[in-house]
Amino acid sequence: MSKKPTYEELEQKVKALENEVFQRRKAEETLPKTAKEYRSMLDNLLVGVVVHAGDTSILLSNPEATNVLGLTFEQLSGKKTIDPAWNFLHEDLTAMKVEDYPVSKVFSTRKPIHDYVLGINRPDRDYVTWVMVNAIPVFSKDNELEKVVVNFVDITSLKQTEQERELLISELEVKNAELEQFTYTVSHDLKSPLITIKGFLGMIEKDAIEGNTERMKADMARIARAAEKMHCLLDELLALSRIGRMVNPSEKISMVDLAHESLRMLEGRMPDNLEVEIVQDLPVIYADRLRMREVLDNLLTNAGSFMGYQTRPLIELGTRQEVDETIFYVRDNGKGIDPKYHERVFGLFDKLDQDTEGTGVGLAIVKRIVEVHGGRIWVESEGIGKGSTFCFTIPGEEARKTKEV
Repeated sequence: MSKKPTYEELEQKVKALENEVFQRRKAEETLPKTAKEYRSMLDNLLVGVVVHAGDTSILLSNPEATNVLGLTFEQLSGKKTIDPAWNFLHEDLTAMKVEDYPVSKVFSTRKPIHDYVLGINRPDRDYVTWVMVNAIPVFSKDNELEKVVVNFVDITSLKQTEQERELLISELEVKNAELEQFTYTVSHDLKSPLITIKGFLGMIEKDAIEGNTERMKADMARIARAAEKMHCLLDELLALSRIGRMVNPSEKISMVDLAHESLRMLEGRMPDNLEVEIVQDLPVIYADRLRMREVLDNLLTNAGSFMGYQTRPLIELGTRQEVDETIFYVRDNGKGIDPKYHERVFGLFDKLDQDTEGTGVGLAIVKRIVEVHGGRIWVESEGIGKGSTFCFTIPGEEARKTKEV
């Protein structure tokens, strides 16, 4: 038979129950305030937060999430991972499959995901929005996966900086390779006249001993030609080195007028029977006038020099439109260039035809000028006997202002 509790024991139990009821009521009274505070904190986070239910539908999102994803709260609410509104991309810009979405991975593996980078191809932007995602599973007491909490930050600017850095590294590697080739070429081509001079000095000494004045004069003439060649090479190198460092003010230029000006200056240096056609609707550009004259002078001279035995030599200067880009071209019906030499023709001292005049620096100068203006240059030719077309671009007016390199 159990012992009846005493009055004091009953009183203590009542007080304990009253205290428990009081604590519960207090908790219930503070709960709405706490939830409100939490919601306020969530709304003011600079991190996007989205909560997915067990069927992957969205239960909750904050303003930063709508801002980054480009969808309103109403548009986000209830959406599932299979919704076609999502347009996620891998870092290589290929489309991401639904099973590769962070939420999908968490639901399939029941494990959290950290620092997952993906791109969002938003229809209201002409660039990819990059985000870094963390996704955390939330389990019930019965170890059922109830929710997935996703948080993400916009790293677009960081991604763009990384891409710019990689581009700069790539450009630096190219420049280093060019510098290495430049050093080799200069040392080789400048050494050739020196060897000639040294060799004929020995011959002159021998001629002097033998008293052969006629041969001595011929040897001295060869030395003079070698010295003149070295002088020309050094002048061309100096001109090439100045491009990008010595920049004239940019101005609006009529390419039609500039082309006619260039032809007048080249009279006497081109084949007598050469015909030059200039398209009259060439656009006006914004560039360094003197440098652009050099471009036309070199391209026209180059075209005239490689006509071979063409009975009706023809050069055409014009433009063609491709996408949002105007491409200038200088086309000839001369010897043509084997495709395997299309890159080599822009190299320093690289003369494919040793019988032509010049040092082989002209096209290297043209390439440098075009690149300093933010453009690019290339040659199109089907091969020997098919003529050549040298093409170059000069970007839009905002980008046309020449820069120091």
